[in-house]
Amino acid sequence: MSFSSEEIAKIHVVINSGDIPDFSEKMRDAAKSVSQLQEEIQQTQKDLGILAARGDQNSENFKIMQKHLSTLQTRLKNTNKEMKYYTESIDINLMSSNQLNARSKVLTNTLNALSKEAEPDRWNELNNELIKVRRRMDEVRVGALGCELLSNFVSLIRPCASQVTASVL
Repeated sequence: MSFSSEEIAKIHVVINSGDIPDFSEKMRDAAKSVSQLQEEIQQTQKDLGILAARGDQNSENFKIMQKHLSTLQTRLKNTNKEMKYYTESIDINLMSSNQLNARSKVLTNTLNALSKEAEPDRWNELNNELIKVRRRMDEVRVGALGCELLSNFVSLIRPCASQVTASVL
């Protein structure tokens, strides 16, 4: 049986859940890189627009900036792929409450840096993942609250149970 690199990464995360914070950190770095690349792309497009308005489309500077823009767009595409890989490698059901909270922040920041109109598929994908992470955070909170309520109930009943046992004996 052959596994893809993504499946191997998922298996590795399941076996060694200590790697999850590393994935989260790499995701955070990738999200920061995406944001910086998007800003640089916007600035380069703005500069190209200024050169085009001057009629300098055939200048050496214009050609250099077009190549630079193409390089930036390629780096952005690769960084988005990297983020997607890390996202798919982390199973949210294995994350702790702190890890879920960190993931939620990374997704929120990434969504804030993306334009829904410019990249609707990517934006929807990240938004759906954020919804799943927040649902899981709610499940973890409810589970912790349920344990706390059960513990409180047991501590309230324990004195009564010992009195009942003593009177029966």
